[in-house]
Amino acid sequence: MIFNAVLISIFVFASVGTLASADEQPVSVHDRLDAHKDGHKFLFEDFIKKKKCLWNKSKDRLFEIRLLSGEFDIEQDIELPDGTNKAMQFFDRLVLRSESGFEGVESVELLDDKGKRKKLRRFGTNETSMVLWLPRKLDRSGPLFLVVSSHEKIELSEVAIRSKSGVLRDFEKLKEWWLTFPNSKTDLQLKFIEDTAKLGLDELFDALRHNSEASVRLLVPASLPSSGGEHISMFGILADRRVSRIHELLSALEPEVAETITKENFDSQFELFSGHFTTTNSAPYPILHAMDTSLFLCSEFCSPEDFQGFVNKWQQ
Repeated sequence: MIFNAVLISIFVFASVGTLASADEQPVSVHDRLDAHKDGHKFLFEDFIKKKKCLWNKSKDRLFEIRLLSGEFDIEQDIELPDGTNKAMQFFDRLVLRSESGFEGVESVELLDDKGKRKKLRRFGTNETSMVLWLPRKLDRSGPLFLVVSSHEKIELSEVAIRSKSGVLRDFEKLKEWWLTFPNSKTDLQLKFIEDTAKLGLDELFDALRHNSEASVRLLVPASLPSSGGEHISMFGILADRRVSRIHELLSALEPEVAETITKENFDSQFELFSGHFTTTNSAPYPILHAMDTSLFLCSEFCSPEDFQGFVNKWQQ
């Protein structure tokens, strides 16, 4: 037998924790986004005043704010304008500009007043500019300093923060944008949990067969190396809120009913799975994932004898 069903069961629910609980509800993604409202108001009503900004044509989407301009000696920590740490939550890149170039730069860090440093990852560099990724987590209070380490003399001429997609001036439209295109994995996970909680068993089984942004960004990395060989991808199963929701719903049914539904799902998934391998000797990720999940569910809701029969069928 590929794995021990009892041990896997313990492992699953120790790993997913509150995700598998029907009683504990996660923080609403809407509440999480509303927490940015004061920062958004500060950005557009206070922070951008007297700063050079880059907008779209209709001036309802802000792409870049120039924080500093002039000549700055990198041998000194460069203090950024008041409120920069609060405004940065809406931007994903820091842009440095210098006529002398950036050869010799070893590291770029953000330093807060508590002495905590955040090293920035480099996104790209050309002759006169360097672009770096901004950290998602940053102390939003107190002064913030830019620290550039280099073994060559460099004089910065400009420091700016940039948003790839732009920051919408209307906060409600910005929330709608974030919900459609989540800005972080945390927001995406919360939305994935909320959406999954609304689905019934048939919808959940069907959803497993199809890719979505959540499955691509959250589940595919957890599933590597992909299944389809002699072992199922337990990490992908453990990472999938839909699987714990299916388990939750099946557990609430009479054992005989849950077993029947699980067997029918296995037959349906296996037909689709084997059809792909018959014609192309491979299957796309969601089909593999749905097949792996159906086998795992059989280990939970079918008799050991039936489960072993499904394993044999799958291995063939």
